[in-house]
Amino acid sequence: MVTRLALLMLAAALLPGWAQESTDTTTEQEAEEVALPSAEEQALRRAVIDAQGSPVDLVRGLEQHLRLYPEAKRREDIEFALLKTALDLNDEARILRYGQLFLDTGANDASVFDRVLPLLLRDNDSASAAKALDYAKRYQIAATQIEEAPPAIAAQRIVWRKRVDRARSRALVFEARALGHLGKLTEALPLAEQSYAVEPTAEAAREIATLLHKAQRFEEAIAFLAEAFTIEDGNTNARQRAEDRERLGQIYRQQFENEQGLGDRILAAYDRARQRIEARQLELAAVAPNAGATKPSDFILSGIKGDTLPLASLRGKVVVVDFWATWCGPCRKQYPLYEEVRDHFSGTDRVTFLSVNTDEDRDAVRPFLEDNQWTQPVHFEDGLASLLRIASIPTTLILGKDGEVFSRMNGFVPETFVAQLTARVEEALAAGDDTERAAGDDTERAAGDDTERAAGEDTERAAR
Repeated sequence: MVTRLALLMLAAALLPGWAQESTDTTTEQEAEEVALPSAEEQALRRAVIDAQGSPVDLVRGLEQHLRLYPEAKRREDIEFALLKTALDLNDEARILRYGQLFLDTGANDASVFDRVLPLLLRDNDSASAAKALDYAKRYQIAATQIEEAPPAIAAQRIVWRKRVDRARSRALVFEARALGHLGKLTEALPLAEQSYAVEPTAEAAREIATLLHKAQRFEEAIAFLAEAFTIEDGNTNARQRAEDRERLGQIYRQQFENEQGLGDRILAAYDRARQRIEARQLELAAVAPNAGATKPSDFILSGIKGDTLPLASLRGKVVVVDFWATWCGPCRKQYPLYEEVRDHFSGTDRVTFLSVNTDEDRDAVRPFLEDNQWTQPVHFEDGLASLLRIASIPTTLILGKDGEVFSRMNGFVPETFVAQLTARVEEALAAGDDTERAAGDDTERAAGDDTERAAGEDTERAAR
């Protein structure tokens, strides 16, 4: 849905002169241009004003402006505004028209490739296929550019990975479709299979089935079309699934006269597709294993030695979490103070000290530890710092026995840090003991109530 705000933003982009004011450095000619816009600029402003917030009227007005001024100075900007409005309106004809004009400027925009390519490949003609082939290859470049800019925050990497894989998978499937339209089946099929390997979508499975059918490999085409039918994803709607089912039945009947046995093949295809999807989910989990974590105890932190630490395994203990980095000077000064507090609690297993590194370059951590002779086990933050809103380091958190944050210390004062941290750990221990004692009292009372209730029921039965 096109919002009024979006239209105002488009208008502002088209009409920057509205926001201009004369300054001391403005030349007389520039001031005159601002004060007295050209007839072309006045016509453009009128087209935007007359639309009165209506996207349909804005499209009509801008297209009329381009007919009046075919050599418009702002033609590229206007065509881009028309593309954005067409995308919002889902106007396929204009998406195809203005999308191609935009891409032909050399822009490699994944979202525009995503909308233009399926429309361009809808007609099975060689000219459109050749153009789509070029776009699909450039779409691959766009996917690579996205991949080369991973987010610094670990928790955001799963979204980034999904975006990269979706772009790469769609670029490959469009390239395969274009080559298929050009009759180059031997080149097209490996690309479609690669797309399906990157991301197991119904679209990719359907493309493999189409190419196999063109190659008269009907048994294999049935298998992949059945997989396409069983996969539900964001790019497949109910109409497409119905078409997959109808086409599947048609091909199957051509081979076996009726649909006997087709149900078993669909069930087998479901199992295969499910295995592919589950394997894909495991790959994504490895990219950001804590993406779904909502509290500290949900996290599993990776260790510098390749081990993992589920924070849930520390429940029941007070956990002192030290967030630090190799480039942090104060962290180095704080380290011996941590060791002093750690030694103080070394005689109890009720307190655990957890060293959590926040470096983006993890390869720098092991040499740092060796050079500075730090011997404590180290784990990486893996998104925990984002969840706990660690804005500066060093930061010390104390997790209570229940796994929730009991205390936070941003930075440190060297003269008081040991005493302050020691006191807070002892407070957390005492608070945990009080909670456990209260829970025990509740359990005893509940048990006593149950005993009394049972005794009363026995008395009543005896009296009867």
